[in-house]
Amino acid sequence: MTAALLRLYAEVDRETGAFLARFPPAACDAGCADCCRSHPPLVAREEAMLVREAVAALPEPVLTAVRARARELALGLARGAEADFACPLLVEQDRVPRCAVYAARPYACRSFGHTARVPDGRASPEPFTCQRLLPRVARARPPPVPFRSRALRELAGVAVVEDSYMPVWVGLEPSEWERVDSGPAARVVVGRPA
Repeated sequence: MTAALLRLYAEVDRETGAFLARFPPAACDAGCADCCRSHPPLVAREEAMLVREAVAALPEPVLTAVRARARELALGLARGAEADFACPLLVEQDRVPRCAVYAARPYACRSFGHTARVPDGRASPEPFTCQRLLPRVARARPPPVPFRSRALRELAGVAVVEDSYMPVWVGLEPSEWERVDSGPAARVVVGRPA
């Protein structure tokens, strides 16, 4: 499963790179990180295991801060807090916000802004991006990067997507995870309240 996921990530990176080479205005602004501050993506268990490995390899002060922030957010989510928070993996480096585990970032983070989805009731795909990029991306054809759920299921072989937000995977131990049915197509993993 991990090998298929890494191949998928490499494909997304290649497709996105080729798209941005053809249409440079669709690139994210340097140092923006708005999507990391207020649009937390759902992350599949398989992706989360790669992220957990990358987090474990962080330098001690960063590791401690990331895990503490993730735990605080995860317990808040378990108590019913809204999913409106900055990703705990967003850290300041030289006064610039950066992903602490950029090389291991999940599919949603790799493809956000440069993919398309078909919303309910619509016939054609729409760019899936932030408000800052939308005017630029709307004039371009989004690259052939499938929307997340299809990509994970069909291209990486994740048969059932067990999802949760990054703080749950990073801030809680597996013994604190709890599965909750969310319909026939997926399961969501949430933290148990302390």
